[in-house]
Amino acid sequence: MQTDWFNETKKILKENEVILRSYRLELDNREGYISLTDDRLIFVQVEGFLKKSYNKIFDLPYKNILSIKHNDDHKFTLNSKNNKFIFSTKGIPATIVEKSIEYFRVHCLDMSLGKEKI
Repeated sequence: MQTDWFNETKKILKENEVILRSYRLELDNREGYISLTDDRLIFVQVEGFLKKSYNKIFDLPYKNILSIKHNDDHKFTLNSKNNKFIFSTKGIPATIVEKSIEYFRVHCLDMSLGKEKI
């Protein structure tokens, strides 16, 4: 069963873009979900208790990620060309999310470079 935040995130996707993984995180005291697609990261904030609303806070192409820094067991920093994002994980170690972002950043960039050569 797909959740409402997932359905909202799917509306933001480009044609043929696919969500590969998603994680529940907090960014600047805003709870939401970060989705890792085959092209970028998308953070959607979830607000409300009985009536939920969903707001896209940012989307970041992998090519704009400069570094990922491990802060502690449940925090990491993502540095991009224009911004610095400090995330807190919910119920999982930060290293799981960090490794997923790094994996997809490397592999999805390799795939996009291969497409451009064709």
